[in-house]
Amino acid sequence: MNIDDLLGGTIKEVTCLASRDRRWTQSLDIDLDNKILNRRIIAYQIQWFSGSWSRWYIPGEGDVYQKAYEPKRRFWACFCDHTHRYLYREFGKDKFENELIQMLADKKDESDIAIDGV
Repeated sequence: MNIDDLLGGTIKEVTCLASRDRRWTQSLDIDLDNKILNRRIIAYQIQWFSGSWSRWYIPGEGDVYQKAYEPKRRFWACFCDHTHRYLYREFGKDKFENELIQMLADKKDESDIAIDGV
């Protein structure tokens, strides 16, 4: 198994219109991207209403803000009503699953040998 291929993957960039999904605004959960998109966001940007883009934000790294009299939010709360783009890593699911199954099978065989040798 080539661990570099397994962990490497391909970085993809996606640009989306406002999602209108209020879940982005309702939680500081660092796993919200996985729950909503079924992806792990590496970094993201917001397109402000002026047309300019924000800096790149990294989930969990200084991406929390608070408006007056409102709860804290991650900047990805703006996904609800702003165009946005994000980077994520695509792993090639079939290859990953096949290699993981093979790795687990190899480990099982090794443990069987150890038990037989006792």
